[in-house]
Amino acid sequence: MKKLYVKAMHQVENVKATLKEEKGALSLEWVALGLLAIVFISVIIGYLADNSDGVGSAIVGKLEEFVEQIGSGE
Repeated sequence: MKKLYVKAMHQVENVKATLKEEKGALSLEWVALGLLAIVFISVIIGYLADNSDGVGSAIVGKLEEFVEQIGSGE
């Protein structure tokens, strides 16, 4: 009976260790996702900053182009 208890406790410890590792991996995934979002936003800001008209005009211009493409069936 003691061997069965020790074996069961060993399995419980293995499960706990696995869960701790998964929590760490999940945290790293969230950090990577956050960094990816920052890079994506930086690229968009850099693209819009190149336009001399300003951000608002650039966004409106792109939306107008998009709506025109939809209307023309392209």
